Amino acid sequence: MSIKTSEFQSHFARFLLNGEHSYALESSLKAYSREELEARLSVYRNNVFHSLTDVLKDTFPAVASVVGEAFFEALCVAYIKTSPPREAAMIHYGDTFPGFIASFKHARELPYLADLAKLEWMIHSAYYQAEATPLPLEHFSALSNTDLAAARLIFHPSFALISSPYAIFSIHEFQDDDQQKATLNYNSPENVMVIRPQAEVNHYQISQTLIHFFELLLNKADLEKAIDKTLDFAQTQETEFQPSEAIAFLINSQSVISLS
Repeated sequence: MSIKTSEFQSHFARFLLNGEHSYALESSLKAYSREELEARLSVYRNNVFHSLTDVLKDTFPAVASVVGEAFFEALCVAYIKTSPPREAAMIHYGDTFPGFIASFKHARELPYLADLAKLEWMIHSAYYQAEATPLPLEHFSALSNTDLAAARLIFHPSFALISSPYAIFSIHEFQDDDQQKATLNYNSPENVMVIRPQAEVNHYQISQTLIHFFELLLNKADLEKAIDKTLDFAQTQETEFQPSEAIAFLINSQSVISLS
């Protein structure tokens, strides 16, 4: 029996996902005994799942470390069945993994896991963002106070923020340290900034006031307005905000590539 290439691919893809091959697929393959055909197809399917699980483990090492090998493999198998790759380039695979974890019933006892996966996807994605040259300190120093106050900051393409009710930065940092993990308060809110100005991806734990300030800037507030609103926010939170330190952090982390 001969079928079109597109039909063969469709049948074979369904087999890879659910493990059941159709008569059309079976008839299109070389004539093997039933036992040998099942064995050959199973080897191919297992290799596909193993390879995709390795891709996910490379992208989400902290998630894998937290839940352990057996649970992570089961999580990946369930994800692969519902969300096979949509593109040939594996650097894009896993973008929906955090959302899948959030809805995965067996992960409900680990409510921080989805946010941890979001952080790891941000770190992964930052590495592949476009190159851009950060503005040096001298550029800011040359501006008048008036021009600096009116400036809107353009951030590096890899710049990203996440705010979580869980200790995702600490969990990520101590993923291989069992002693630290044992004493960690997983329910402590943490905010993280991710940036890749050069070859390596950097991530920083930042305060609630800093993430509030950066989000205002990302939403195109000028520097003066962002500072004023963050000072008001800090007052409501009964905490401090030092504008000069916040701006220095942005410059030193090489997060800003342009001003408008």
